[in-house]
Formats: sequence, C-alpha cells, structure tokens
Amino acid sequence: MPADCHKLPAGKRLAVAGVWVDESSTSNADIDEDVATSTSCSLLLSLRTSRAALVNGSQCLTEDDVDMLVLTNASTLAANQKAQYDAAGLIVKDVAASPAMKAYAVSSAVKAPTDVIHMFKLAPLWDTDYAVVLVSDTDAFVHPGKHGKEPMDLFNAMLDPKAPTIVYSHGTSSPFNAGMVLMKPTKKAYKLFESGVKNLFEYGAVGWGGQYDRTMLDKLQEFSKVYKKGLTDAQKMSWRNSDRVACMKDDAVWCFIGCNQDQGMYAHIVASKGDDGELIIPSMDMRENVDDPKKEKATGDISAPGSIGFLYNHYAFSPKPWNIPAWAEVVADKGKVADHSHIQVTNFWSMYSLFYSETWNKVPAPYSKQCPSRYACFFNQMLSLDEKMKSEDDVGPTGLPIKRDSILAHLEKESCAALS
Repeated sequence: MPADCHKLPAGKRLAVAGVWVDESSTSNADIDEDVATSTSCSLLLSLRTSRAALVNGSQCLTEDDVDMLVLTNASTLAANQKAQYDAAGLIVKDVAASPAMKAYAVSSAVKAPTDVIHMFKLAPLWDTDYAVVLVSDTDAFVHPGKHGKEPMDLFNAMLDPKAPTIVYSHGTSSPFNAGMVLMKPTKKAYKLFESGVKNLFEYGAVGWGGQYDRTMLDKLQEFSKVYKKGLTDAQKMSWRNSDRVACMKDDAVWCFIGCNQDQGMYAHIVASKGDDGELIIPSMDMRENVDDPKKEKATGDISAPGSIGFLYNHYAFSPKPWNIPAWAEVVADKGKVADHSHIQVTNFWSMYSLFYSETWNKVPAPYSKQCPSRYACFFNQMLSLDEKMKSEDDVGPTGLPIKRDSILAHLEKESCAALS
C-alpha cells in the first residue's frame, strides 16, 4: 500500500454508481428474462470496469471498499430485474422517493420523462453512507492502462480533507458534463437541491433561484452563448414561443444544454454561495482553462487545473456500439457505416477487447458466461454491418487493435439467434 494513503472514515464506504430506469414500466411486474439479463450485463460492464480501474491493486483502496450502486425508481423496477441485480452484486438505491425528487418530477422544469431520470444522478450527493462516490453514465468507462497511462488514485485523492466536494469536467455546450462526476456526499447538497426545486426553475437570469457566485454565473453565461449559437432558426422560433423566450437575451445565464435538469442542478449546487459570500459546495472543473484536449495532462494532482487524472472514454453517441438493431437500420438507410461512426465504434471494440472484457473474469455465474457471449454476438453482427471492421488491419483511433479472437471465443451462435 502506498505511504500517502488517506484513511476511509469509520462506518463509511466508497461507491461507483449508474442510473438505469425502464421508462415503459409502471409496476414491479416481471419483464422478459433476456431483457433483464441485457440490462444487468450493461451495468456490470460499466460499473465493474470503473471499479477495477480505481482500485487496481497499486492504489490505496480495494474492491472490498467499493459498492456498485444502481440508481433507480423502485416502484417501477421489475421484480426479476431486481433479483438479477442482487445476484450480480449490485445494490439498488431507490432515489425517486425523496420529497425533493418527487417534487421535481411534477414541476414545470420537467420537459420530458428523461429529465427526471437524468436528475437521479445527483442523489448520491446526499447519501452520507458513502465517503466518495463516482457517478457515471453506463456508456462511460474508467479503465487501467489507457494509452499506457495509469489512472490516478481518485478515491484516495478525494479522501484528502482538502479535496473539493465535487470534481467534474465541462462539456462543449454545458458548464457541467454529467457523464462522470466524483463527489463527497453531504447533506448540504440535498438542502440546495430541495431549495432549487422549491424555487421552480426559470430560463434566463433566474435559474434555480439561488444566491450565486458572480464568477460562476459568468461561466454559465458563456456556455449559454455557445449553446445558442448552435441553434437552428426553427429552434430559435420555438424558444421565442415558449418559456425559453428569456434565453433570447444576450446576457441570459441559464440557457445551456441540460440547464433545467441534471446539468443545471449541478451548476446550481456548485455556484451557490452562503451568507458569508463563500461557495457552499467546493468544486473543481478538471478541464478548467483547457480548450485544447491535447494540452490536457494527467498530472496525478487532483488540485491541478487541466488535470484529467481519471482517464475514461464516454461513448456519448448514437447508436451505441452494441446496439446492433439500430446499426442495421443505419446501414439499411445509408448503405454503410459512415467513416466518423466507424472510428467511434472501432474505438469501443478495441477498448472492449483489450480492457473492458476483463471484467467478465470476476462476475458471478451465470453472468460470467452470458455477458461475454452477448457481447461476442454484438461484435460478430457488427462485423457483418461495417465492411471496414472486417479487416484484421483495422484499428481504433488510438492505434490499438481489436483482439477479435478474444471476443469471438465466447461466441455461441444459438444465443445470437435468440438475440436477433
């Protein structure tokens, strides 16, 4: 164990967490078992891969210190899906039940059911059973050895009393990329969440109605300007005829992407200041002052601006590399997989073959067999859709090859037929 390890507080644990909700469900009735298995495999791949990277043997904490959480609505979670989560070692957290989350779900801020689901990502911020939680989208992966670099010991860094409460990175059109966020839970966060929901969100200058730091507001305004520049004329017309009309003003602050849901609420929490004028929740943007990704450096210092100490891939595009029916529709419509899409998909499968698939070696049965078999089917079907990927010389954008044999060794054609 390294000499500079911080002690995990007594009675506290660490966690990696992801959101999964079946939007079509209205009860706990069982769903198709194959659908449940597909969901379990997706969550296991993301959560276990990230956990393994963050406690990989050379770092201060171990896997025994880290829970894997599924953030969901327990009232609509299928009973057999819940049973699979339990069997797979995943802990279900009913994050829909808090009074403030219920209030948000019926508020005017919600424009679509997915807004509520996205807001579930914030719930670990006030779950003080945990000392540190990494919340990520299920299409985001932390892993060891990315491009020859070792990820920094994030959990240990966050246990430092001087570390910020929230560590995040900004996006292109948003000050807060909610795809992967590190947090130290505190009840102060729930109070800010509760007050923001109670104030009712307003586009433009008001936002979630908090008392905000001026410097932080200036940043939000800049991201709103960037987002508005990308709007089509039709979108602008739609905004003028809706509650977003305030966003047409040049000085509008709360008009960036996701401002009425998770990304906006995160911004509300990190921008809020107390009566003393100080920020209530200390935070750090790991991409602060870094416009050129090539300039970003994994310094290993969580306090260093521009550090991307936790190296991860976020496959934030559609269709996902494993969504074969959707890719089949793309090919049927366009005739082929576009070059830029090919690069994205190839990147995933190269990283899956080299890193992500290792997680199946540690999952319990039957997932240790079912999950790699499913992904072998997906890959095999993708080969038939993407002509370029068929070539053994084809590599991902990082120059890393796809270890085809290691994926296809788990191929079971009968199982594939059942999936198609």
